[in-house]
Amino acid sequence: LSEEMLAVYGKVLAFRNQQAGKRSPTVIQRARDFIDQHFCEPELSLQQAAEHVPLSANPFSAVFSGAAGETFKEYVTRLRIDRAKELLRTTSLGAAEICYAV
Repeated sequence: LSEEMLAVYGKVLAFRNQQAGKRSPTVIQRARDFIDQHFCEPELSLQQAAEHVPLSANPFSAVFSGAAGETFKEYVTRLRIDRAKELLRTTSLGAAEICYAV
């Protein structure tokens, strides 16, 4: 009986992992699209991105970090820095104006 239970448990885990693998790319892409559109908003939060997907914050954080290779905060910070660099190169805005813009 215990061998059969272990076999069933293994199949359940394999199925769960397979389903998570199918779902993650769409979840991650939808999350990235949302973040890419809202990264300049100072109130953007992990919770907002998670609700958009929709997942709760902790599972979203784990799935996002695993698939993106960086945390939510690192991703948003990188987007903001990249945008600030672009504005510095292509506009005559001052540093303070760029800080508020990104």
